[in-house]
Amino acid sequence: MAVAPVLLPLVWLFAPLVRLQNALTRGLLRLEQCTPARSNGGEVLSQDELRSVVNEVTEIVPRRHLRVLVGLLELENTRVEDIMVPRAEIVGLDLMAPWSELFTRLVTTEHTHLPVYRENLDQIEGILRVREVLPLLSRADFDATALRRGLREGYFIPVGTSLHAQILHFKHHRQELGLIVNEYGDIRGLLTLRDILEEVIGEISAESIHELHDIYEEHNGSYLVNGGVSVRELNRQMGWQLPVEGPTTLNGLILEQMESIPAVGSHLLLAGYPIEVVESGSNAVKKVRITPQLRS
Repeated sequence: MAVAPVLLPLVWLFAPLVRLQNALTRGLLRLEQCTPARSNGGEVLSQDELRSVVNEVTEIVPRRHLRVLVGLLELENTRVEDIMVPRAEIVGLDLMAPWSELFTRLVTTEHTHLPVYRENLDQIEGILRVREVLPLLSRADFDATALRRGLREGYFIPVGTSLHAQILHFKHHRQELGLIVNEYGDIRGLLTLRDILEEVIGEISAESIHELHDIYEEHNGSYLVNGGVSVRELNRQMGWQLPVEGPTTLNGLILEQMESIPAVGSHLLLAGYPIEVVESGSNAVKKVRITPQLRS
């Protein structure tokens, strides 16, 4: 503000030179048969520039609103596989299971939609809306055959689809849940409209860190974390900065860095976070201890 009064005289002083330079530039472009793009009166900002502008208006816009704005800008760069529920964690109904097991799963599930399959997820029969069948469970003639007749056709999402595009696809097809498939048609994971919403505005449920199933706080300030937890979810819940480019789970990040299945007691430094392997299986890291206060 101190130098602002000096700027206007400088604008007047150099205006002829600026006009001359613009004229010469337009002339050179015409010689090269290039047509200068006409401005609509405002500058067009790139996505990175717009993100920087959003991050700089913290004094005007509340921080909770900035989180939503940044989340919206990130939708184009985020793929469905980055936030999907991995195949190993999908909860569904196997029509080959005994009816008693299916009945128990239906009355105890916390999900509103369940994929229904035969033997394995690659043999999808359809998607079940749980609230539509709950009133029918008391009927004596309701069984697996009747359940199958009430299924909706499965909706599939190709790997690599951006979240921005998938929101439009969900709206166009009037779907709330989709199964993510790779180029061979194998199911990689599951995505819901709620997952995308939480990626923008943050966790919807009222669970605290102590109540999360994947993160357990210890008395000394460290955390026991399940290896299958999503890196994005971990960063969002804990405010950490683990890398999100590459593997989507904590187990994947560890295996990528160590290039082998680490033994229990192994230590590594991942993006500056000290990590100790607490439980490891034959094909994955099951549980680790992260001590953020020792971060270098």
